[in-house]
Amino acid sequence: DKRIRLERKAFIGVVSRGAFIIEGIVKGEAEWDGSDATDRVADAVASSPHREQMRCILLDGLYMAGGNKVDAWTLYRLVNMPVILAFKDEFFNFYSDRNPWEYTFAVGSLKFYAVGLEERAAKNIIKASLGSHRLPEALIVARKIATAYNNLLRRTLTRKGSAS
Repeated sequence: DKRIRLERKAFIGVVSRGAFIIEGIVKGEAEWDGSDATDRVADAVASSPHREQMRCILLDGLYMAGGNKVDAWTLYRLVNMPVILAFKDEFFNFYSDRNPWEYTFAVGSLKFYAVGLEERAAKNIIKASLGSHRLPEALIVARKIATAYNNLLRRTLTRKGSAS
């Protein structure tokens, strides 16, 4: 079973209110192992009809589409909105001493890196977004939708390739 690697990989954002109310979905694409993730997320947020409802961007980790890195500080400046990155393992301390509005923190066993808001506000956002899982619910839903979308795209490309 040889999987087709997509040149561009879709990412999904879930606009939610708390842990359980989904207000909307945001979709974008980033180049596989490219360097456009920060700009693509900024474009997706800026062009979203839900932009006015958004108060914070919460991302699952630092990378999307393989090794395509999101620069949280640049993203914050581009969209003028706080950014929080969630990590399952250790903190990434590569941003130390850059700005007083930039720090790492933990909520339970979860680890986060935040830009553009006070630590207390960031912790409150995370606590409000946790359901019964270890990660915020919006990240879990977004991951499931993105996986399904990218798998559907692969199957479509596989069928087109075998029909030729």
